[in-house]
Amino acid sequence: MTDTRGGSSLSTGSFVVAIVVLAVLGALTYALIGTAIERMRRGATAPAASPVAPVLPGQQRHNAFATADEAARRRAFGELLPREACGRVTATYYQGVRDGVAAWSVRCTSGRAWQVLLREAAEPAVLDCASEVTGSTRCFEGY
Repeated sequence: MTDTRGGSSLSTGSFVVAIVVLAVLGALTYALIGTAIERMRRGATAPAASPVAPVLPGQQRHNAFATADEAARRRAFGELLPREACGRVTATYYQGVRDGVAAWSVRCTSGRAWQVLLREAAEPAVLDCASEVTGSTRCFEGY
C-alpha cells in the first residue's frame, strides 16, 4: 500500500521498519543509562585516579599499602574497616602525608567511604567520611 498524497510516497513497510529501529535504539539507550545509574548507586565507579603513593622513609605501615597492587590494597584496607559497615572495598585513594601521617580514602560496596590515617607508631585511625566528627576531613582529595 502506497500513500501518494502530496507527491511523496511512503510504504507501510518502510514506516514499520523505521518504528522498529527507533524502538530498539530507545531500548538500548534506556538499558545503558539504567546500568550506569545502578553502578553509581552501588559505588562501582571510582573517584578520580589516585596519585601514586610514594614510599616514605620510616613509614613501613604506609609503604606496605603504597607498594601493594590495587586488589591487595583493597583487601588489606577491608581488614581495617568494620565489615558490617563496609562490605567489600571498591576503591582506594592516596591523599598524601601531613605531619608524618599518611592519609588514604576508601570506598565500600555499602556506599560508605572512610579515611584511614596511618601512623608508624600507632594503630591506624579510621574515620567515617560522612561523619561530622571528621570536621574538615575531605575524603578522595589530595593534600
